[in-house]
Amino acid sequence: IGSLLGDGSIAKRNMGGWASLRFSHSEKQVAYLKWKGALFSNIMRGFGSTPAKSKVICGRASRSAIQHSVMTLVHPRFSALRDAAYPGGVKVIGPWADNLSPLGLAIWYQDDGTLVSGRYARLYTLGFGKSGVDHLIEILHRNFGIEATKYRVRDSQWAIQIPAASGDLFFSLISPYTHPSMEY
Repeated sequence: IGSLLGDGSIAKRNMGGWASLRFSHSEKQVAYLKWKGALFSNIMRGFGSTPAKSKVICGRASRSAIQHSVMTLVHPRFSALRDAAYPGGVKVIGPWADNLSPLGLAIWYQDDGTLVSGRYARLYTLGFGKSGVDHLIEILHRNFGIEATKYRVRDSQWAIQIPAASGDLFFSLISPYTHPSMEY
């Protein structure tokens, strides 16, 4: 769940409609990518070898960067999750996110979070819309007792801020699952 909130994606991969989970990260996050892949090692496609490496075009500047990816085998459970998370082909927050665990929270933060000014955590949720962000804030409160607020990044794009008052709780939940290469 955490990776789907962050940098992970699910895509249908065969004629039967079965789907697989894919993780992609930058060159400097390869150790983290391998760690994430190891969590799914029993269903990874060719895991144990070097993650696939590709050049991608990044952002409006059209500059290229190296990206590394690992992918699971296709599985009907991923198909069901894809149908729930991507109705109409666009990822939206729904009941599929309700069972977010401390491990999932840690992966989400490592994928799309940051520590701002050494004071509070921010989780970037730019593609989820205001109602999706509201749902995620409810999940943080209900599942973990974390108080969080919305932060407008631009126009209709939002991030979630976890103020210092909930910071100790947040970091105590994710620290057992934080990969050493992501402790910056």
